[in-house]
Amino acid sequence: MGKLGRRHARLSILVLGAKARALVQGRTHVSPDDIRLLAAPVLRHRVLVNYRAEAEGTNVEAIIRRLLETVKEPGM
Repeated sequence: MGKLGRRHARLSILVLGAKARALVQGRTHVSPDDIRLLAAPVLRHRVLVNYRAEAEGTNVEAIIRRLLETVKEPGM
């Protein structure tokens, strides 16, 4: 995957997808909603749930949702 490595490449795919979505919608900038919409499909198979989280009923979607809630939007 070049010098980026797999982790960085995943984030690059998320950003590239968000840029494409913005462009299709006639915008020249990515919005936080673009990232939110694409985060689960891009990251879902990269997040592993450990036994403890699974026993507590936590799934991958909940982890990604919590990540999106925790990370602050630019300018906030």
